[in-house]
Amino acid sequence: MSDWFSPSFLMQNISSNEKQQTQLRIIGIQQLDDFYTLSYPFLTCPETIAHLRQTKVMFLMRGLPGSGKSTIVTILKRIYSKSVVVCSADNYFIDSQGNYNFNRDKIGEAHLRCQQQTEDACKNNILAVIVDNTNIRMDECKPYFQKASNYGYIVIIVEPRTNWKRDANILMNRNTHKVPMDIIEARLRQYQPLIPFYFGLFLNHEQSNYVLQEAYDYFQQTLQIFPQLKKDLAQISRDK
Repeated sequence: MSDWFSPSFLMQNISSNEKQQTQLRIIGIQQLDDFYTLSYPFLTCPETIAHLRQTKVMFLMRGLPGSGKSTIVTILKRIYSKSVVVCSADNYFIDSQGNYNFNRDKIGEAHLRCQQQTEDACKNNILAVIVDNTNIRMDECKPYFQKASNYGYIVIIVEPRTNWKRDANILMNRNTHKVPMDIIEARLRQYQPLIPFYFGLFLNHEQSNYVLQEAYDYFQQTLQIFPQLKKDLAQISRDK
């Protein structure tokens, strides 16, 4: 992958008269399309990347085979290379020679293996856990949401922005595992949109500990300033 997709590839800083000015590069239509396709903050924003590199985060990929997930996963692996694991049901069908031998009868086993690999990565506190499956239906996503909750991971759902991600003909021609048209069309019909309940800025483990410690210190100071409060709380505790 070219350095053209470095976190700040679109904006170029230049120095003039002792102050920084920002200048847009002149780019072609295809480059602009590529920029939109890959302009996720966790790939392009230095501040976001720096924060996530210190955070336990699960990147949950969503999309049909051939929609562009692999390109995003490749960039994620490079950016978060210090602590990253990619979990995929497809790995179950890859033999020791690197050949892909899909068996529809074993797809359930493949997903159970992927879920176990994901849990193992969470147990080992891998900072970036990438789940590289189609995750089209909610029931396919739920096991990973649960593992993220159990082990204190923030979930980032990643869907490709390619303009062919719903085009069965292009998806069939682009996917590397030669998934047939009937399966692609069936999966497109099963697609369930995920609508967030809320948006927020989520603290990582270090930041959470800092906030908790600050709150504890202020609470102790409050008890020293208001001794009657300390007595009242002690009485409430005894009454319980």
